[in-house]
Amino acid sequence: MHEDGYYLDEHSKAIIGDLLKFILDIPKSGKEEKLFRPLPSMALICTVYGPLKMFAKMMEESELLYWLESRRRTYRQLLECH
Repeated sequence: MHEDGYYLDEHSKAIIGDLLKFILDIPKSGKEEKLFRPLPSMALICTVYGPLKMFAKMMEESELLYWLESRRRTYRQLLECH
């Protein structure tokens, strides 16, 4: 994970720390409530963190924005037809 990146200032590190705490709490509570299999927490975190990294990459490259905007256009066009 990138929470120790030299390019991060203290505020950024705190934000990433909060995000990781939030992500860590999900498998912990899920295992306690028997919603998740008893896998190591890091294995469960990978299922959440991986997609988050992909979303961030798509947003950086404007792919996600383009996809959302094209969906809005399609939706507006559908509404205009009715």
